[in-house]
Amino acid sequence: MTRNALILMPAKVLEGVLLLATASIYSRVFPPVINGQYQLVNSTVLALFLVTAAWLYNATARFISEYRSPEGEKTFYSTFLLSFGVITLAVLAVGAGAWLISGSFLCLAASLMLTTYSLFTMMNGLLIQTDRLTVSIAASLLDVGGKLAFSCLLAVFFTAETPYPAVFGAVLGDLAASLLAMAALRAPFHIRPRYFSRPLLRDLLAFGLPLIGMSVGTGLLSMVDRFIVAAMMGEADASVYISNFTVSSGIFGMIAAAVVRAVYPSLIAGYAKDGLKAAETLLSQGLRIYFLIGAPAALGLCAVCQPLSRFMFAPVYWPGASVVGIVALAYFFMDLTEYAIKGFELTKNTKPVLRYSLLAAGVKIVATVALIRPMGIQGAALGSLIAFFFYFLMVVWGLRHSVRLRPDGKSCFRILASAFLCALSAWLVCRWLPAGPFLQTVCGAGAGGAVYFACLLVSGELKPEIEMVRQAIAARRGGASKK
Repeated sequence: MTRNALILMPAKVLEGVLLLATASIYSRVFPPVINGQYQLVNSTVLALFLVTAAWLYNATARFISEYRSPEGEKTFYSTFLLSFGVITLAVLAVGAGAWLISGSFLCLAASLMLTTYSLFTMMNGLLIQTDRLTVSIAASLLDVGGKLAFSCLLAVFFTAETPYPAVFGAVLGDLAASLLAMAALRAPFHIRPRYFSRPLLRDLLAFGLPLIGMSVGTGLLSMVDRFIVAAMMGEADASVYISNFTVSSGIFGMIAAAVVRAVYPSLIAGYAKDGLKAAETLLSQGLRIYFLIGAPAALGLCAVCQPLSRFMFAPVYWPGASVVGIVALAYFFMDLTEYAIKGFELTKNTKPVLRYSLLAAGVKIVATVALIRPMGIQGAALGSLIAFFFYFLMVVWGLRHSVRLRPDGKSCFRILASAFLCALSAWLVCRWLPAGPFLQTVCGAGAGGAVYFACLLVSGELKPEIEMVRQAIAARRGGASKK
């Protein structure tokens, strides 16, 4: 489990860097209003994915391990991809209808973006579940890099005065990465209508459909503030808010993907083999991994948010710099909560999650509307922090009678203390270093990282990882000596 996280994490860091570069370049290529329109389209696509296809994504991740034989793969991929084909046709039909009714071609373009995003998300998830980590890394990097390259090329050769270059750049990037993933899985070679399995489809529906409500609740909780900012302050301010927001949400998305995808296969296998206690042990181990990565990321982004925003974005986006830090703290709790929810998923009891997410979304709507008026976009970010922390408390409270999280208190203290010293070091460097925002950010992050590693090393928190590295080196040397 730790090995998978250590393999995925460097790649996710690189992917996160590409995402940050994309946000930075878009802020300069597209005018704020146009960038705001694209960000709202992208947010809408993410929200609609939770309704249309997230159930299938969750279900395939749950059942792929049961169909790993040659015949099983034919059944699995035929059932899965033919079902996704029906979803795709429905999405495109609704998009075409919305275009005809509204007269806006953006509706059809967004529906096409939704289908390719859904396809890549599911295919990449299957790469992880089938232990094709290297291909998953390559596909993820191709996806992010391809979106940026295609969008910039379309903007140069056509125009940057509409959101279409960014939308179709995203479509082409997702499509290219999806084709790579499908080739690695050999999915097209398994598709035959005669292998379509109604029993498997019933299993997918039985597991996935109840999760739609949970997905809608968490989607509303995650993204409703973007639309509130656009409605109350306009698309230009929404662009400033979402661009700074995306810095932290993107980084934590990479962290969550690395940790959850590394832990979840082991968690399912442990629960199936040894029951609840094994699942609790594995959840606690994964929780430590998340704290090791997430705590310094959250506090570190708070420390470097000012120079980071000035370095990344055009001047019109700088007033939203503090949003980076506030949202980093918010997503630390949000991703921690999403990880804890795996306890509900294991026992197939997700109804409480729907209730908690809807309650937290209500808190977010009220807090965001109330705080935007006196505080502007910083108030919207603070509303996210309040809502995500409330959501975290409810989920932990709800888990008390089922799969309980049992973190090591001493370990958590060592990690949080080290992360605080990391952030303090980074802030001092950014505050007093007489240099531009780029050097302040790099030097601050470097100093914070060095202090964090030193603190963990001195406190003994890294003993398991050091021992794992020693064993790997010893195994390699032993293998080399035999040759």
